[in-house]
Amino acid sequence: GHKNNYDCFVFENKKSGAIVWDDHGTKCGVCLEIAAKSVLDYSKGKSIKEIRNTIDETYKQGYAKPTPTPEM
Repeated sequence: GHKNNYDCFVFENKKSGAIVWDDHGTKCGVCLEIAAKSVLDYSKGKSIKEIRNTIDETYKQGYAKPTPTPEM
């Protein structure tokens, strides 16, 4: 039911601001790779769209269908 990499680590954001963590991301190599690569690319000045395109290209075969990209 994950809609994006964020969902691999965060199960729910409470109205109080508390976060309910999902441990899926800590046990999944692909989720960890995507998160690490995204942070690194963002720190190098790449745009969110560029990062997303890189991830979609990297994982286009043999993985789940890409999730919808929100309009930015």
